[in-house]
Amino acid sequence: MKNTVSIGITVLNEEKNLHSLLTALLHQETPDFTITAIQVISDGSSDNTVKILKSFAAKHPVLKPMYGTKRLGKPARLNWLFSECTTDVIVVLDGDVSIPSKQTIQRLVEPILHETKVDLTSGKADYLPTRTYFE
Repeated sequence: MKNTVSIGITVLNEEKNLHSLLTALLHQETPDFTITAIQVISDGSSDNTVKILKSFAAKHPVLKPMYGTKRLGKPARLNWLFSECTTDVIVVLDGDVSIPSKQTIQRLVEPILHETKVDLTSGKADYLPTRTYFE
């Protein structure tokens, strides 16, 4: 049986990036495991984040949104996420990241699945230039 992986994302007002992030995650190639859940927790978002989550969830059952009505902060939302996780591996992402390839999650999870002394991996942060003065 394949290992199971869930992806947990905490978001606050991520309407500008959420569509591209979720689309990239839904198209990941995962030959060594199955992504059983993409759990996105809104930390009291006041923009269209919740609307976008509901739209995606209606079309993609693997997406399991969780809606916080008031802002509690990332640590509280991560605790909520971890309490709900039942998979072999959990991948934690921020809502403002970009997924550069269809193998990104595979590359993050592979060492955990195939190396006996690996419990944690991390991606490399590449900073993108801002497009305007205020970004």
